[in-house]
Amino acid sequence: MCRDAHRRQFRVLPHFYADSPADGYTQLIVLCAFAVDGWTNFRDSPARDGCGPTPRMLRTGPCQDNGITTYGEWLAAFGKGQLAGNQCGFRLTPGTPKRW
Repeated sequence: MCRDAHRRQFRVLPHFYADSPADGYTQLIVLCAFAVDGWTNFRDSPARDGCGPTPRMLRTGPCQDNGITTYGEWLAAFGKGQLAGNQCGFRLTPGTPKRW
């Protein structure tokens, strides 16, 4: 760990701790969730939410767009082999329709 690592970390607190800018906290809004590292720095989508497909990998866009809405479906599609960028992520942005 580097000497100034404490300056690069963050803590996730309950939502009510970040009710206004005056409290000194920033609200964390989760846009897309992955089971493991989703290589979001390589993904691109018009929504700029980190949930787009990984270049040259099939079915790696949002899970909902790929018909994957449950853990069992995700596990059947991506539970074997090396994951990293080769997985879909669940889009969690406000207004995302539930497809289950």
